[in-house]
Amino acid sequence: MKKSSIYRREIVWLVFIFATAFSIQRLPAYSIEPGCKGALISSPDQKGFTKLPPWKRPLWQVHTTYGLYGVGGDLGDRFGMSSIVGLELQRQSPRHGWVWSLRGGHLFGAQVKEINLFGDIATTSGDIITANGIFEDYRLRQFGWFVEGRLGKIVFPMGPQGSGIRLDMGIGMLQHKIWIETPNNNSPQLSSEYKRGYDRLCDGLSLSQNLTYHYLSANRLINFQVGLDLIQAFTRERRSVRYDTGLPAHGERRDFLDGLKISWILPIYERSEKTGLYFD
Repeated sequence: MKKSSIYRREIVWLVFIFATAFSIQRLPAYSIEPGCKGALISSPDQKGFTKLPPWKRPLWQVHTTYGLYGVGGDLGDRFGMSSIVGLELQRQSPRHGWVWSLRGGHLFGAQVKEINLFGDIATTSGDIITANGIFEDYRLRQFGWFVEGRLGKIVFPMGPQGSGIRLDMGIGMLQHKIWIETPNNNSPQLSSEYKRGYDRLCDGLSLSQNLTYHYLSANRLINFQVGLDLIQAFTRERRSVRYDTGLPAHGERRDFLDGLKISWILPIYERSEKTGLYFD
């Protein structure tokens, strides 16, 4: 096993241990709306029931995200640096700081390390000849998607109310392949149907761990999240056969993405039943 993969697993386990340790703590409850100073109000009528004032309702958030990742495991043998851009919908509870979220995004990258991808249809130098007898100007890129559900918690309140150090863990699906672009579109051996035999399509279950700083400004103008994002995917190649070798390739893969993720947040606060929602 590669040393880089061992180091990544050590980081993942450290994040997991911290997440487990802090999740069992009962942290003080705070209002999630920036600038609110009061605590939650306990109702004397019902034991254990917490009544929220109208200005302290749960919070919805829409995140626009970008992440830059180094790749490892089997993914590192096929691709270089990768990026994920996407959206995330979150629901934050004001009572204990728990956050439920759903995120998805487009996985892409410019570097493909795979060699001898086309087998016998390419020349010894790796070129493809078109039907007109000239070289095809083909391009290879990384292409895929990522979606998951997550559960997180603000473990260290820091800054305006609703801000602090946050831990998240998620489970979802990751898919990736080699995108083969043929601008001239004049190579029968690389038609849309035949590209499927060379694209190395893979997908499978993914797990993630996130350690971030979550910031909601008191004036509601600057809201962001930034921090470490670790993704581990357990994938298999899904094409029935590779055209370059004529053999199936369905072995288990371990794909790792470790990087920095930033998000710009649009918060949606629930006021009261009469006023409904307002947007910042």
